[in-house]
Amino acid sequence: MSEPNSDDTTPNSDRSEAAPRLRFVSARPDTKQGRREARAAIRAHASQASWAKIRKHGKQTRRDPISPIGSSQHTKSQRLSSTDEHASTELVSSSNDIFDVSISGRASASSQQAVPSRAARQAILDSISIPSPLRAVAVGDIDPFTSYPSRMPKEVATPIVDQGKPGIAPAHGLAECTRPVPTCVLADTNVSGHLPLLVNNFFNIMFLPDPERQEQSVVQHWISWYMNDSTLFHALCFAQLARSSTKVTELKPIDRRAYWYCYSEVVREVNRRFSDPSESCSDENILAVLALAFHGDATPDETDIPRSPSQGPMNSMQGLETYAGYLNPVSLHVNGLARMLSLRGGIADIEFPGLAAMLSYGDLLLASRALQKPIYPFVPIGESPELTLAAVDRAHHPLAQLGSGFRVLRDLIPEEESAEELLVTLQHLATYSLAVYDYVMGRPQALKLANLADQRNFVQHSLLSLNSKSNESREQLNSEDTFLLKEACWTSGAVYSLIAIFPVPHPKAPFGKLAKQLKQHLIYTSAHFARRWQTPSPLVLWMTFMGALASTADDESKETKAWYITVLERLVHRMLILSWENLREHLLKFLWFPSTSDTDGQQLWREIHTSNPFT
Repeated sequence: MSEPNSDDTTPNSDRSEAAPRLRFVSARPDTKQGRREARAAIRAHASQASWAKIRKHGKQTRRDPISPIGSSQHTKSQRLSSTDEHASTELVSSSNDIFDVSISGRASASSQQAVPSRAARQAILDSISIPSPLRAVAVGDIDPFTSYPSRMPKEVATPIVDQGKPGIAPAHGLAECTRPVPTCVLADTNVSGHLPLLVNNFFNIMFLPDPERQEQSVVQHWISWYMNDSTLFHALCFAQLARSSTKVTELKPIDRRAYWYCYSEVVREVNRRFSDPSESCSDENILAVLALAFHGDATPDETDIPRSPSQGPMNSMQGLETYAGYLNPVSLHVNGLARMLSLRGGIADIEFPGLAAMLSYGDLLLASRALQKPIYPFVPIGESPELTLAAVDRAHHPLAQLGSGFRVLRDLIPEEESAEELLVTLQHLATYSLAVYDYVMGRPQALKLANLADQRNFVQHSLLSLNSKSNESREQLNSEDTFLLKEACWTSGAVYSLIAIFPVPHPKAPFGKLAKQLKQHLIYTSAHFARRWQTPSPLVLWMTFMGALASTADDESKETKAWYITVLERLVHRMLILSWENLREHLLKFLWFPSTSDTDGQQLWREIHTSNPFT
């Protein structure tokens, strides 16, 4: 806080009672010096007013040294104290609350954030000492040139919000690629009207705006929305602090305090809006709950643990590594969000630009971790991914043969209409792999990152939409049915997707589950198609290899991996495959991303040749 005006000669003992000395300034100074003097005068007057409040309420300040926003506002602290219990428990324990309705069940208890009780949260806040400069910041101490829709001191809020930096944003997990990802700068006239506001890197990562068509990006709408709505601003700060917690062992005390303060503010306002039918399921309220749903407890990044199989290359595009790996969803708020959207009529009625796409993406993250069908339809950020996929050029492409081997499915299951849908989806996985290769290698025909993000989400959504429940397999299986053959192809495609398309990080990626499922599918399929296995041998080889890769992710799957190695040894012997290069040629006819999986493939090849399944 600024010191009192040096021109004021009132003795210290009478300073709080003396009439404020005013100095009139020009509203529109003509010179730079005049503008500096006017700015200094305004700040001085604001500081004097705040200083007077602090002196006047000094006794109250000493009684409440750790209020959520600063120790000089006792009345505000009383209000927080009286309402904090209601706000912290209404979303948690009210039996009639909308958030008690369970719908999807995806965010399991093991992944649910432990939402603390009021007493626990207060204990956290009480144990944190606030630096002395922040103790002197009163409610009236708002910098007239930079302000936020929050009662947090700007010294706390600014470092949280201002994560964007001029120039180049971090690359999105592309070890092979050094192409820059642009940030955008927004001159926000709605917040203060004076200072340009750097857009948070988070919005650029999620929406991937085109630097050549910046005016068409939804980023500017989102940042303006957040900066003009107190609830959304606190949701933004809460989300940013949650993401920051994935990068450090523990948040700083001041950041931890801000984290719980922002959480309480969002919870309080969400519940208040539920009392108004016009606001209960509004876009604003849905977005606030979306922030609560996907920013649970952080899982430490245990970098020293071996991660097999290898994944990539687009590990961090659209925050995938963070939201599918390091941050856990909160089932309480996930179910509440699902209920809100159900009452709203689905995401088709969402009006705010880009929000439906973010809801669709969040649903896809949950579905990918749980291997379930997405609840909501796919919504892209930009143009149709089906059109951009169709535009990917295969002519003279180094990986042009990807997906060609799946044509055998038309001969194996010609009577099945769903086989065509599966074939199209597998071909889309192959085509997307070509587009990723173009981008990583910097080829001139490479698509923009936003197109790749929409393509990736589209093919993953299409793949998961074909998933079937395990009990259906027993009902549909008979001597002539091809259901399990399709399931084996789907499961193998899901393994490839988690490796090279939608790389959910270890250990959240369900590789072990897929390896066991595929083993059962292959066993049952081989029993029912014993006479027809000769023709699809390359397809069976690829599926078995995918299962072997998935089994390496789980130490408990040693028996499963041993089974895959045995089957692979027999297949390569029967197919007269004498080298890794020969085996790789077969894999490249289906789904295989060389720069990601060649090392793992060579390791499996060595294990195949050192195994002896007959001893």
